[in-house]
Amino acid sequence: DTDTGAAFTWPVIDNSTASATVIAENGTFNEAADAVFDAPLLLAKAQTWRADLIRVSIELMQDSRFRLDDALSASFAIRLARGIGSSFMGTLLSEATLGKQAASGQTSSIIYEDVVDMVASVDEVYRQSPKCGWMARQTTIDVIAKVKDSNGRPLGLIEYGLNRVPYLWGYPVYISPSVPVLGPGSPAAGNKALLFGDFNSWKCRRVADSLRVRRLAERYAEYGQVGFTATWRANAALGKVSTAAPPIVYFRTAAS
Repeated sequence: DTDTGAAFTWPVIDNSTASATVIAENGTFNEAADAVFDAPLLLAKAQTWRADLIRVSIELMQDSRFRLDDALSASFAIRLARGIGSSFMGTLLSEATLGKQAASGQTSSIIYEDVVDMVASVDEVYRQSPKCGWMARQTTIDVIAKVKDSNGRPLGLIEYGLNRVPYLWGYPVYISPSVPVLGPGSPAAGNKALLFGDFNSWKCRRVADSLRVRRLAERYAEYGQVGFTATWRANAALGKVSTAAPPIVYFRTAAS
């Protein structure tokens, strides 16, 4: 959360290789063991997201037996989530690193070795983070749940914890409809269909007091209507030291 939407920097430190050492009494600190500071993450000026305007008749506002405010807020929340989520996902996929490229012909499927290689492609320091996990569509999780061994027996890669949260290889799966698809019947070839890593490195910025619903009482007066719209300022970026291992990687299906 920031007070304004102006551009600002976020310091990024590489702790993937640094470690403490024992120094003899009265000895000096070992400078070579210091963490590596990289060029700070730059979050650009936050854009203003605008939900599509909704027009409500004066009669409906007068006669409604339920709170229109609640219905409008729910509608605006969905519209903002779709637009912002899709944009953020595009940014994340462009800044993440390839973790595993599917074999030729694997245009809409994933195999056991792909899951293992995805986890192995992320450094241990990120895998130990409490925010380390997967991100995918629900349909992708359904495809992974059907993965079988050579005898046609399900491998049971997907398990469910409290509140029906799915887990894959012991890591939680964050469901996002903005991740590209993986599965039959969809244009899944060449898609970055599965993400894995430390999502603590993914920084989302919200500008304080920028989430507002506005009432346009006069704009549509000649139609006997009142307009409502919602705005929110937010943006995001991936914090990564250029010389360090990538904190988040993606699985890409074969192009053909």
